[in-house]
Amino acid sequence: MLDFLSQREPGLCFDGLITNPPFGHRGRLAKAFIEIGLHRMRDGFLALLLPADFDSAKTRTGLFGSSPQFVGKIVLTRRIKWFEHPTGRKAAPKENSAWFLWGNIDLRAHRNPVIRYAPGEHQSYQLPLMVRIDAGL
Repeated sequence: MLDFLSQREPGLCFDGLITNPPFGHRGRLAKAFIEIGLHRMRDGFLALLLPADFDSAKTRTGLFGSSPQFVGKIVLTRRIKWFEHPTGRKAAPKENSAWFLWGNIDLRAHRNPVIRYAPGEHQSYQLPLMVRIDAGL
């Protein structure tokens, strides 16, 4: 048996990895999967199926907006139905998912989408100053 996250496999490398990683408490296992995957990939790629908002946590900015290896995100427009309900009741999935991509992947499309992360890693976010204007004054 092979433990992907184990340090006992120092020579383990791959050309491509596509998976739905274990999530863990607060996404810590998924984050570890990305970090180790980036370390172990050669000139290949890493594609992970994760919750669509996984890239919005400030503790993960180094894996996305400021990572030179981050290539893009493919947002699924339909929610994943993981299994049939045992009673036959119609399932109503609640989780939005996306494929997150790192490495050597060519994402040719009919248009080039842009995803920006704000604030940046070393920036603070300030709301714009709101001014009330009374027309009667």
